Amino acid sequence: MLVTGGTSGIGKAICELAKGAGAHVLTCGTDPKRLEESELRGVPAVEVDLADPGSTKILTEAVDRFLGRLDVLVNCAGVQVEWNVAEFADRHVVRT
Repeated sequence: MLVTGGTSGIGKAICELAKGAGAHVLTCGTDPKRLEESELRGVPAVEVDLADPGSTKILTEAVDRFLGRLDVLVNCAGVQVEWNVAEFADRHVVRT
């Protein structure tokens, strides 16, 4: 099982529950300190920024190394954007 964004919040809870149920779990994120904490809890963690197209190769190699294959993907990764929607997008774009 790969849990993106599994170093905090809901993703972290999913990792802990899955690990406790006996699943093989891998997570990824961008914060080195949180990744290290994940490793200490027994969940391998890879530093990748999913907004970077090059992260696909890194993540694929990590799945091969730690899991052998990918059976389950839980996407909890998020991006924090700080901008005013009204300034940058028209109403049609915001609704879709």
